[in-house]
Amino acid sequence: MTKVVNALENRKSKPLIISDFSPPKTLKLDFLNDVRTLDVDFIFVAYNPGRSVRIESSVLAYVIFQETGKEVIFSMVTRDMNKLALQSHLLGARFLGLENVVIAGGDSFGKSESSLIKSVNDYKPTELMRAVQSMNLGKDFRGRDLSDPIDICVGATIDLGRDIYQEAFLTYQKVRSGAQFFITQPIFYPSQISEFLEAYWEISGTNLIEPVF
Repeated sequence: MTKVVNALENRKSKPLIISDFSPPKTLKLDFLNDVRTLDVDFIFVAYNPGRSVRIESSVLAYVIFQETGKEVIFSMVTRDMNKLALQSHLLGARFLGLENVVIAGGDSFGKSESSLIKSVNDYKPTELMRAVQSMNLGKDFRGRDLSDPIDICVGATIDLGRDIYQEAFLTYQKVRSGAQFFITQPIFYPSQISEFLEAYWEISGTNLIEPVF
């Protein structure tokens, strides 16, 4: 498997393409036929889109890599698990050979769902990113030694559909927390990109040099 940042360095002028992929709710492998036809560099496996029960993202990413040979990214959200569970999932994902994760907060549950399910949010996304960097150095959330550093490449998200200045500030916090690349939500107005980059410069005093997809 290959880290996103390493793959990008080796591409030179050719674009690196990442395809978003929603996990199925089925136990059948028919969906892999769709994956095999995608002419992309990475498959980015989303985490429970629609807040519905689906195949867990790291498990599906592993199966996609094993069955198709395509490079993968899995996603995690801080909404659903506590620190112990999240770090155990990361350790398990790295045991499977996965090298790329995108961390997000996850959409909030609606009022109609509150009687069925509760949010955890033991970490903020930036806190989990910092925790991953500690795990990359061989330390868990208690400061205890892991037998091996996990060495995972951490990505984050950008949503220019929200307030540009606040999103630029949040992106800067994610960079400071260890984000190595970013994946945006769909962008419908190109002017938002220049506005965002200008806001990022104003906030941080530097350009955003981390790759943004």
